[in-house]
Amino acid sequence: MAKKISGKGRPSGEPSTATERKIRILLELVRNKFIRLERMCEEYGTSERTVLRDLQELRKIGERAGFRIAEKSEHDRVRLLDFDQRPTGIDKSSRALQTLIRDAGRALGAPVEAQLQSIQADEPREERRFLHFLQPALREGTHVAEAFDELQAAWANNARVTFRYSGKERRVEPGCAVMRSGRYYLLARDAGGTRDWKYYALDAIQGAIKRAGSFSPQPIPQKYLNDDVLGFIQGKSEQRVSVWLSPAIAPSATSREWQRAQETQLHDDGSATMTFTVSDVGEVVRWAFGFGADAKVCAPPQAVEHARAIAEKICAEYR
Repeated sequence: MAKKISGKGRPSGEPSTATERKIRILLELVRNKFIRLERMCEEYGTSERTVLRDLQELRKIGERAGFRIAEKSEHDRVRLLDFDQRPTGIDKSSRALQTLIRDAGRALGAPVEAQLQSIQADEPREERRFLHFLQPALREGTHVAEAFDELQAAWANNARVTFRYSGKERRVEPGCAVMRSGRYYLLARDAGGTRDWKYYALDAIQGAIKRAGSFSPQPIPQKYLNDDVLGFIQGKSEQRVSVWLSPAIAPSATSREWQRAQETQLHDDGSATMTFTVSDVGEVVRWAFGFGADAKVCAPPQAVEHARAIAEKICAEYR
C-alpha cells in the first residue's frame, strides 16, 4: 500500500536559506560597514525578528573571529563596529567554519568563491571534516563568469543593460543572479513595454553586455525568490506532474527536497512516485531524464507525451 510523505531534505551541497542569509549579512557588513534591516527582510522574504536573530548569532561568532556588530539599530541600519583583518583568537570551531565556507565557495564556482574570500584574511588551516562538496563549478574567465561580473557591476550601479538573447535585443534592469543545478541565470525586469520579471540563462546571452542608462531598483516579487530546485521558472498557470522512480533510485531521489510542494508516495516494491507543481513541464521532464531508465514521467498525459517526444528525438540521434 502506498503512503504519502513530504520531503524535507535539501539537494546534496545546497546551503540552507538561513545559512545563505547569514553569510550574505556578514558580506554586506564587511563590504559596506552596515546593513539595512528592511532590505534584508525584503530580499529574503523574512521578518525583522529573524534577521535580528541572525545578527545575534553573528555577534557570538564575532567574539571568536575578530569582529563586532552594533547591538542596536539606528534608523533601520545595523553597523559593523570593528573588523580585525587578521584575527588571532580563532578557536577550532571557527577554523572549521572557515574551511567549510572555503570549500562551499570552491564548489559553487568563481563568483561565489571570490565573494567569500573577502571575509577570510588567511587561507584556513585544513580541518578534519565529514562534509565535502562535489558538483560542477563555474570556471573563472569563461563566457558565463565574465557575464556574471558584467551584470554584477551593472547591478551594483543600478545600471540597465542590453544584450542579445534568443535572437532578440533585450534591455533589462538586473535584479539578482540565481544558480540552479550549476547553471547561472539573471533575474531581471524588462525595461521595455511589459515591465515583467524574467530569467535569462547567462550561457545563452549572446555578444557583449552593454550599459544603457540607470534605473531605480524595484523589490523583486517574492515568488521569484523561492529556493526550490524544481518549479523556479514562473508562468501564468501551474500543473502537477508525476514521475515514477524505480526501487534502485527511489531511496536517493525521495530523500531530497526538490520542491516544497513535492508529494511522495512510497510503494511496497520499493519504487516511488513523486509529484511536483510547476509552470514549465520541461523542468520535470529534464529532471526525470537525469535518472535515465530508472525514472518515468507518468502523469498527466500531456507531460507523458512531451517526455516521449524528447526520448524519441534522443533515440534518433543514436541510430
